[in-house]
Amino acid sequence: MGTYHAIVFFPLIGAAIAGLFGRLIGDRQAEYFTTGLLILSALLSCISLINIGMDGGTQKIMVLNWISSGGLDIDWVLRIDALTAVMLVVITCVSSLVHVYSIGYMSHDPHRARFFALRVLLGRQQTMHCRSMAAMVSRWNTRSRVFYVTRGS
Repeated sequence: MGTYHAIVFFPLIGAAIAGLFGRLIGDRQAEYFTTGLLILSALLSCISLINIGMDGGTQKIMVLNWISSGGLDIDWVLRIDALTAVMLVVITCVSSLVHVYSIGYMSHDPHRARFFALRVLLGRQQTMHCRSMAAMVSRWNTRSRVFYVTRGS
């Protein structure tokens, strides 16, 4: 897994593990696991900003071949330029800080594993939203739903 793949998918992995196995691994481990992956994603974002800033170009990273039919090839590609790298740093760093703060703030909540799974999923949706405008409406709707559930309304 490359650096750019990790920036995008580490929060998703954390959300899946905390959401599916939160009761099994416990609240404290879910908090630390999701926070650790989010902080690692933020550090990798900073490294990618340095790499993109020094290079000055655009990186296209192939994730998977989505549709391949005859002469039609539609791929899922991560396109990272300088502006995207800056936004990745801002979003992942702020999300990491909020996540760390939430460990103490949510210490009384009986469903902390679920909260942290949704919180890291919200950070991942924000990362994907800044990274790709192609499916902005879909991601915005998912982000809004996760934000609504996280707030407990």
